[in-house]
Amino acid sequence: MKEIGMMFITPMIQAIEDDRKRVTRRIIKPQPPKMFNGQKVEYKGFEVGSACFETKTDMWHIKPPCRPGDAIWCRETWSRGCNDCDQSYCGGCNGYIYKAKDYEGDTEAKWRPSIHMPREAARLFFSVKDVHPEKLQDITEKDAIAEGVGSLFLDKIAYSGNPKYNVPMEDETLSREQFELFWNFLYAAPKSIKKNGIITHYESYPWEDVQEILEYKGKPWIVYGNPWVWRIAFERKVRP
Repeated sequence: MKEIGMMFITPMIQAIEDDRKRVTRRIIKPQPPKMFNGQKVEYKGFEVGSACFETKTDMWHIKPPCRPGDAIWCRETWSRGCNDCDQSYCGGCNGYIYKAKDYEGDTEAKWRPSIHMPREAARLFFSVKDVHPEKLQDITEKDAIAEGVGSLFLDKIAYSGNPKYNVPMEDETLSREQFELFWNFLYAAPKSIKKNGIITHYESYPWEDVQEILEYKGKPWIVYGNPWVWRIAFERKVRP
């Protein structure tokens, strides 16, 4: 068994605390080959410790980020502060405060990104129940619900910066459709890939099943539509 830190955005932390989120999907990197002579790559099975993606010329074995039984501690937006005084932020304490819990509207707290969260500040822990690879669009309506995405959740996402996702959510909107919007919000835009501190190209992983190479800011932009992802199911556990 191993223990890993995994990043979640604030609305997802709140979904976990509300017991609405029990599954997360993470992009497989590198992506296996997509096509061979017009045929989609077939998924041939899964073993704990590797995933097999077989084309007619090659077999890819990709190690998952975790295995059933492993422990995950949650990386979230945090700050040093005090939970025992009247002030929402107090620089003289050794405690921590969290944007997802009680302090979401605090403008004085010096919030720090989840990637810089130390293990000692973690408050949420999970036990991995299942890990397997699948295509993004294979998600079912039931599993989209388990992802914790819903109309109230989407209202908390700042779509104003991208008009494409600034759409009204009706109560009858399917969770799978809501998950599509959520996924594109996180992964459809090009993100820079650097080597030795220099941007070599851009990548994006949108919901749409499109694989192409575009150009963005003078660099190649590789679009991995409908990507292969790790489906990770988990359950809350008491802090060790």
